[in-house]
Amino acid sequence: MRLGLWLLIPCLLQSQEASPQVFRGSYRWTYKAFKQEGMGTLQLLIEGDRFAAEIRVAGILAATIEGTPSGGYRVQTEDGKPPTHYSKLSELPLLISLPIDQPQDLIPLLQGRSPLLRVETQDLQGPRTFYYESKDAQGHRVKLWLARQ
Repeated sequence: MRLGLWLLIPCLLQSQEASPQVFRGSYRWTYKAFKQEGMGTLQLLIEGDRFAAEIRVAGILAATIEGTPSGGYRVQTEDGKPPTHYSKLSELPLLISLPIDQPQDLIPLLQGRSPLLRVETQDLQGPRTFYYESKDAQGHRVKLWLARQ
């Protein structure tokens, strides 16, 4: 028995690497702005510093995004053009711009623990529907609603 404990102690003392926090989300989105509106779905995967997203507009795949803060982000649109690369999340050409550059910083936002998004309805799993409101370059109101699926 003592020998077993002596063999176990080094294993317990070794530093354990924390596994990266994983977040998966599936959302319906609605966007309204001055003379613009749209709707679709958003699939997200955040795994450590890795970010991946699939954006659909009215059921049609519009873009995929993947990357890391150290390697940048590759955006592939479905219009046949070559992929575009961005160095930061905040540079991505999305309907809204968020001041976020680390994928892990999106998790509290999508869990309703950030003042950037306003939660409308909530259940035991977290925010069910929430929205982000801002102004575009011309000062017009822009609003994006997300509903967890």
